[in-house]
Amino acid sequence: MPAARYRPRDTVEGMDLVERFRARYSFPLDDFQLEAIRAIQSDQSVIVSAPTGAGKTLVAEFAILAALESGTRLAYTTPLKALSNQKFGDFQRAYGEDKVGILTGDVKVNPHAPIVVMTTEILRNALYGSGFENLRYIVLDECHYMGDEGRGTVWEEIIVAAPRDVLLVGLSATVANVKEIADWISIVHRPILPIFHPHRPVPLAYVIASSRRPSGSRKKRPVAIPWSRSLHSTPASSRRRLIASRSASSTRTATWSPGPPRSWKAKPPAPTYAITGCPSLRTSRAPSTDS
Repeated sequence: MPAARYRPRDTVEGMDLVERFRARYSFPLDDFQLEAIRAIQSDQSVIVSAPTGAGKTLVAEFAILAALESGTRLAYTTPLKALSNQKFGDFQRAYGEDKVGILTGDVKVNPHAPIVVMTTEILRNALYGSGFENLRYIVLDECHYMGDEGRGTVWEEIIVAAPRDVLLVGLSATVANVKEIADWISIVHRPILPIFHPHRPVPLAYVIASSRRPSGSRKKRPVAIPWSRSLHSTPASSRRRLIASRSASSTRTATWSPGPPRSWKAKPPAPTYAITGCPSLRTSRAPSTDS
């Protein structure tokens, strides 16, 4: 489909779409969400790095609304079949059964719908094969999986093989070097806006799982000890192991390259590159399915 068909929509109609989208919610949108949806409305790809619970999916929902309004199609990719099934159910309830389909290795429902949820390998195969008719948007949910040793190149191949008039919407909770990744995507596909939002609206609490025997009982029961208290209630010999374990897990870095899988290490090896030249992706922890 010719790229000239899609012009930046900084018009009254385009602004109405943003305002109508904002009116769907009873709460004000965060600045990073507004920046992302306005970029999409202006026909610009975005990659968003924000903590779990910050509202990254809302950016994808605006892309869905834009696809439905423009009569084009959107491919929503996830790394896991279970997550694809979850998104399929959520979007069906939100937009109607006739508007949403799913394609995984196990399930095929309404594959010609405007919104199709699928695993990343399914989209990669489609782009290499018969293509994806009338495709306008690709959402890469959990895009930090680019750092996975075994599957990371699938995300790279989608980015490289996607038509240039297709907008990319990357979402992740753990990509630390989002600007570097965006620079690479801008070279191999089209310019993309990196958006980094460090604020975590849902705080995390570190705890240590343990077991204790209540007074007068012969059985132990599991308890969760806050991290600060665990240092005082743990013997010195075990305390050193706990500190070392936490230090290692909080500084892990994801890298990937062709070859056998590597185990996670506190100090990663020198940056490596896949065949497409994508820079090593850095995360604050191992890839997860947080969204």
